[in-house]
This record gives sequence, C-alpha cells and structure tokens, in this order.
Amino acid sequence: MIGSYLKIDSKPLSYQSSKAVLKHLDYNSRFQLHEQCPSLRNVLKVTPGFLNRLEFVGDCVKINGTTYQLKMTPVKLGSTTNHIQLWINGNLYAKTVSEPQNNKELAYLVCKLLRQAWEAVLYVGTLVYGNLIFPGFPKFFKFHVQHLVIGKDQDASDVLRRFGENFQNSSFKSLELFRTSSFEVPLIQSAEKLIINERMDLSALKSRRVHVEFKIDSKFLTDLIDCWLWNGAVGKTEKEAGSVFIFAMKGFREARMFVDDVKMKFEGKFYVDKRWSHYKPCFEFPMQNSSSLQLDYCVEDEKVILVMRVEQSL
Repeated sequence: MIGSYLKIDSKPLSYQSSKAVLKHLDYNSRFQLHEQCPSLRNVLKVTPGFLNRLEFVGDCVKINGTTYQLKMTPVKLGSTTNHIQLWINGNLYAKTVSEPQNNKELAYLVCKLLRQAWEAVLYVGTLVYGNLIFPGFPKFFKFHVQHLVIGKDQDASDVLRRFGENFQNSSFKSLELFRTSSFEVPLIQSAEKLIINERMDLSALKSRRVHVEFKIDSKFLTDLIDCWLWNGAVGKTEKEAGSVFIFAMKGFREARMFVDDVKMKFEGKFYVDKRWSHYKPCFEFPMQNSSSLQLDYCVEDEKVILVMRVEQSL
C-alpha cells in the first residue's frame, strides 16, 4: 500500500525542456553528459553554453577552474597508432586511440571539449588566451566574450585577426593585452575598456577608454599630451570627447609629481577641483572644436590613478 503512494510516474523531458535545463548546467558537467550519454548529444550541440572562465594556457585548457590536458603514451614497437590520455585535474579520465599529426593534439582537445555546443554560441565571462601556439578554432565555433585577456607572448592584433570570425558576436567589455603590432583592428577599437600591460606607443590609439598598467615617466606623459594637442591643432585625428586614459600610480605623491611636470611644460588653466575634500590640482588645455584636454588624479577601486580625458567644453 505504501509503495503505491510513493510510486512516481517519470516521463522524459521534451526537446525544448531539455534545452532549457542543459543551458543552466555547469559546462564541465555538460562535457561528462556529452561523453557518457550519446542520446543527449543532438540536444547539447544546439544548446548555448555558459562559461564563467575559459583559459588556454600552455598545453592545457581550463574551464571554470577545471584543468584538461592530453598526454601521449610512448608508442609501442611496431604500432602505427598513438595512445592519447585525457587527464582532468591531474587524474586520468580516459584513454583514446588517435593519430595526431604535426603536434595537433591540443586542437584535438579543444574540439573535444567545445564540440558539445558547436551549433550554438558559447557565452564566456572571461577568456584567457595565454602563451599558446594554437592553429585556430574551427570557423563554426562562435564565442560571445565579455572580457578577453591575451597573454604576453601573443601579438593581440594577430590573434584577433586569426580568430575574428569566432568572436563576431562579441563586443568586449574589456580587452587586456601586453603587445600588439597594430591598433587598427576593429575588435581592439570597439572594446569598451582597453587594458595595456606593457609599454608601447599610444599616440595612434583611437580607443576611447584605456587603462595603462605599465610604468610611465614624465616624458611619456608630456609627449602624449603634446601629440593630442598638436593633432587637434592641425586638424588631424583628434581625440573624441569622452576619451579617457587612466594611468596606474603608486600613490598621491607620484600623481602630484606628474601634474607638476605637466604644469612646467604646458600653458593651461590651473584650478582646484572643489568637488573633492582634499587639495586636488587639475589642468585644462583648450583644443579645437570646443573641446578641452583635462588632467587630474583620483582614487578608483582603492588605487590612485592619473586621469587624462577630453571633455566637450560648455
């Protein structure tokens, strides 16, 4: 009698219900389902995937903190195939038999991990493309990435040109890079915030919001200001109103030193920003088209920053 009350009629989820459930499943769990439940593969491949963090570093792929790596076993004498072992977080997961050519086992791993959603879009919070020599993603992989980090051993412009088709649905909220041979790449120019970690010439940079994380000196800053003012004066590419460059400072003392150096070289309007409770000197330099270049410093995220911006004059 009790058993009849506890009996539950179970019905398989419909196609649409399965998609609704699977898209909220952790991507690592989706990978396990894809490998162990062939009946779900057709649903998985058209269900968008959501990843908080996806990293390509060295010969590993990390998904939401889980590390995947392929290891080759020694080829036995007389064998025409190689054994590839898949390791997850340092533990052996599976052994397959394949014949990777030209050291393409990493591409094999990437396809194996991401193919479960190959007809849909992968929504990625942060994608880290580290020191990885990778031929590229298949064209059918589509990423929608909010924050992209390109490692120090990579040319950012080259990476974005090679993978441009894969990122066609992306408008980066932030793009972090160490070096680039060119800023004339649409995905660089359209990033809401560009973070630059190593020193390079920024005079031709058209991005509107730039965070400079490398150490600058007074000459670097005054040359950049001179470039902005001179370009505007002769009618060349003028910085648009709303453009902001933010420089990381060690503290208020260093920020004041840069402001003093600028004051010595340029003739501008000196004033004290009364919106601040402490003494905060600021400078303003007139530009053409009724705009002005302003320089001051403040605290952002508990860090002292030097801010150079172009504002529309009232």
